[in-house]
Amino acid sequence: MNCVTKLLQVLCWGWVVTACSLQSGTSARADDNAIAEQKIALTVVQKSDNPAFRYLNGDIQLSGVLLAYWETVYVEAEPVTLADAKPWQRLQLRFYPNPSMVLTSLASSADVRNLQRIFLYRERLAAPVLDELEMGYAPDESAALAEALAPFKPLPAGFLQHREGYIVQPVQARLDGLVSFVEGDHRFVYGRLISADPVAGNQVDLSALADFQPDTYLGQPWRLTYQLQQQTPLHSAPDHGSRVISEVPAGTSEIEKLHTVSAGWVKVQFTDAQGQTQAGYLPKASLWIIN
Repeated sequence: MNCVTKLLQVLCWGWVVTACSLQSGTSARADDNAIAEQKIALTVVQKSDNPAFRYLNGDIQLSGVLLAYWETVYVEAEPVTLADAKPWQRLQLRFYPNPSMVLTSLASSADVRNLQRIFLYRERLAAPVLDELEMGYAPDESAALAEALAPFKPLPAGFLQHREGYIVQPVQARLDGLVSFVEGDHRFVYGRLISADPVAGNQVDLSALADFQPDTYLGQPWRLTYQLQQQTPLHSAPDHGSRVISEVPAGTSEIEKLHTVSAGWVKVQFTDAQGQTQAGYLPKASLWIIN
């Protein structure tokens, strides 16, 4: 076997569970740096005012993939172009445990059976029905950002400067404060990251991670799309004098920003009326925010 798993065995009415750490996650190639097995006792508690909300006392060590990405929310009340927008932005973290893991104590058999993701928070404020979770890191929190991004080496070009995109890293992670609750038709799992030790030499298979699949609920949160209000030339370089690839019709939407090139230009891609993918450069002033 590539990993040894003995996770969350229900022992009694008190929902005391035992968790063993896993070896290198299957979303990355097997590695010889796997940590030794370690048993950790977790006690699961349900809120009396919200039985669907439960949290675990204790910490747990897991193998998997750590994701950092920039969340961008446009808050302007009136239509605005990308050039003029002043969005709310936060660096967010998610963790994808080894797919072979099943956290049965966090959900009944009718809910989540395979845990696909854990949203990572910074602090939790207890409340009677639903705890308040402080999420993400502001762009001006230099020290906190550096600590959160310490497991990721190297950072992509422009990741901090333009506050866009994502980065992944296989890690051995230790988490505590695991909480689980139901919202709508979904059960969510949150946790606080204590430490994340990079696993060297592993390559992440992004296709194995749920949030990288098309049309996944809450998937690809870093992806930003815009629309055109007037016909605009798609350029082969970030320069008005460069070759024009095509004329993009007015009203074209779902134009995805791939990355920022300069103060006035971004590289984009979109699907044209013939179903073909086109990529090139557009001025920020031509792209309108879709709210």
